[in-house]
Amino acid sequence: MLTAGKLFVKTFRIFDTRKDDNLTNVQLIAMMQTCEDLMDFPSDWVISISKL
Repeated sequence: MLTAGKLFVKTFRIFDTRKDDNLTNVQLIAMMQTCEDLMDFPSDWVISISKL
């Protein structure tokens, strides 16, 4: 069963490879795995994803 967090990881990895971001994919994955659902993510990340 996929959680919202796991789905968000995949989305953000795509974002990270398309834009010049300070975080690497490895760092993003580690940070995503500590979050239980989308409401735990920093709002600027969510905004960045929604602009894709």
